[in-house]
Amino acid sequence: MIVVEIKIIKERYNTEIAFLVLCCRVFLKTADKEVLVSFIADSRINWKKVYDLSTVHRIRPLVFNVLFPVKELVEEETFILFRSFCMNFSSRIFSRKVECDRITNILRQQGIHTHPYKGFDLAAFIYKDISLRECADIDVIIAEKDIIPVVDILKNEGYEMGNKDFYNRFPKQYYQQHKDVCFDKKGAFGGTFNFEFHFRLSKYSMNTNVLFSQLLGDDYLSPEREYDYKDYYKLLLINNGVSDYYPTLRSLLDLTFFNAEEPGPELERFDLLGRILSGHLFNTPFPLYDAANDQSLNYTSRFLLNELLGKQKTKKADFLRNVYLDFRFSNNMRLKLTTLLLALRFLIAPNGNDISGMRLPFYFLYYFTKVFRLTTRLLIRFAGIEGNN
Repeated sequence: MIVVEIKIIKERYNTEIAFLVLCCRVFLKTADKEVLVSFIADSRINWKKVYDLSTVHRIRPLVFNVLFPVKELVEEETFILFRSFCMNFSSRIFSRKVECDRITNILRQQGIHTHPYKGFDLAAFIYKDISLRECADIDVIIAEKDIIPVVDILKNEGYEMGNKDFYNRFPKQYYQQHKDVCFDKKGAFGGTFNFEFHFRLSKYSMNTNVLFSQLLGDDYLSPEREYDYKDYYKLLLINNGVSDYYPTLRSLLDLTFFNAEEPGPELERFDLLGRILSGHLFNTPFPLYDAANDQSLNYTSRFLLNELLGKQKTKKADFLRNVYLDFRFSNNMRLKLTTLLLALRFLIAPNGNDISGMRLPFYFLYYFTKVFRLTTRLLIRFAGIEGNN
């Protein structure tokens, strides 16, 4: 097994990301706490940067959990930052759980079946503590046929819908392009409740076009159905791997709880990619594979390893990054061509910004304004680059 040594991470990237990787190993019990104590004693640590990077990688509760037994070694100001965040987060996550239960109960009374997805449900299942996994949204699975009543009920409960102009004017195209319907509402005691009701797994631009029923079975929303480790693992592989290509340390940590699960042939390479990255970073069991005959897998794992360790700030979902990785990770020309065609379809398809920005009588007319909007944006960006030079 080829594990990236903490010393190498420290020298090649920075002390703080090496420290966070070590915290993850201590949490997973693939490194001893004494190693962490020695690292702190032997290193000049920028503690504010530790906090900032743990925010970027969405692991603040986990890092605080690891640091608490050695808090006397941590800079007081940073320890207070971690403690304050975790106290507030614990309060918010419990209020979100209560609100989720309230809304799903209302939906159930109207005959709408749901299932919690990711977030605190996943945290309770694998971390055994809903406050240990950092998350922001309330994710719920619904059937596509229930979108209309869900929208009506959430509006009646005081929620504001995202992309509502798109949904109201062109519902058919909305269903084709989106995988969820999103709502938000201010909480009574501060903060915001953000709901995402997922009716499809795959994004519009993804090579993998799989339905919840195909992945989990036709009874995936049955009230009697309880998801097991295999179900959660397949859902995570789609969300963390196929959709986002493991953008944070948290996205990999989630998968380390499922080392014995087999995802099935359609997700096998993304499972392998996740295990390779986890093996390098977290000292978890390293998978056996024919590295010499899968250069696309080797390249992608190196790219993501460098990206994870070099990451300095939070970024929104990067469409071009994911298209590039889809192309490089695909192991045959048919998949590569499909990736490019899907990317082109996504780029030219009108979205919520186009529809809310200008009112036109027919959907197809937005294809023309989309080209104009994209061209204008590129020219502005190019002019900005030229101006800076």
